[in-house]
Amino acid sequence: MTIMKKTVVFSLLGLLFCAPMALANSGVNMDDVRTKLYAKQGGDWFRALTVDADDDGVVEAENVIPGWYKLKVGEEDRKGTQYVAVKLRMRDQDGKKLYEDTPVDLYVKVGDDKVFIGTVSTDKYGWLEVENLSLDTEYKLEIDERDGGSVHQKDGRARVKVNAKIDKSDWFRAFYDRTDENMTLKAENVLPGKYKYRYNDSDRTANLPFNLHVRLVNEKGEKLKDPTKVNLFAYVGGAKTPIGQVMTDEKGWVFLPGVMTEMKYAIEVIEE
Repeated sequence: MTIMKKTVVFSLLGLLFCAPMALANSGVNMDDVRTKLYAKQGGDWFRALTVDADDDGVVEAENVIPGWYKLKVGEEDRKGTQYVAVKLRMRDQDGKKLYEDTPVDLYVKVGDDKVFIGTVSTDKYGWLEVENLSLDTEYKLEIDERDGGSVHQKDGRARVKVNAKIDKSDWFRAFYDRTDENMTLKAENVLPGKYKYRYNDSDRTANLPFNLHVRLVNEKGEKLKDPTKVNLFAYVGGAKTPIGQVMTDEKGWVFLPGVMTEMKYAIEVIEE
């Protein structure tokens, strides 16, 4: 594993501070523990991902946008003192991929206060490593608007802005990426919820459809391991209207053709 700039978070006099380290990323008493990653949007928390930490107690996640997060485990996985290490592939506040070393400010919620605890740099691909994070503690990741990523324009590839509404959250920018030459937009770890799409203004002058190739997870953020039914809806005149039912493959991938921009959709995963 490539060693990147990292931060260790530790407790001193009841406050949290950070110090840079050059050691391998690892957790404490978190090896192979099923871990739930929660995100906060519009004042509401939702489970964004459920994944097993690896043998070193590291939780890995992609397409992480700036915001508030916390990590939880079930009571059956409590092992005394536990600290989580994370390896995150960050996007910027607009959901764009990062293509250079990018500073990320880390904060922790202490009472009602947001306390700054340090700045960590990603690598040139947007990967960030942080260790010694406490369970059930609220952390915030921030990227300065002057920094961040980009979505380069390429011939035959349209740039698409994707906004999401998960559970009771407000609408937020989930990611911003470009299609391939076949007008297909690909994404992983897509939660059930509401979605709407918009082309970059300079890419599309007409409301042409595109395709989605997405790997879905269930409402608990767990990966799908069997072919699974998916109900699709569109909001027509404000009414939630069924438009079809499809099956994922055994890994949760599904191909959805003819997606229209400026239209709201809902995705429901039906596990039996």
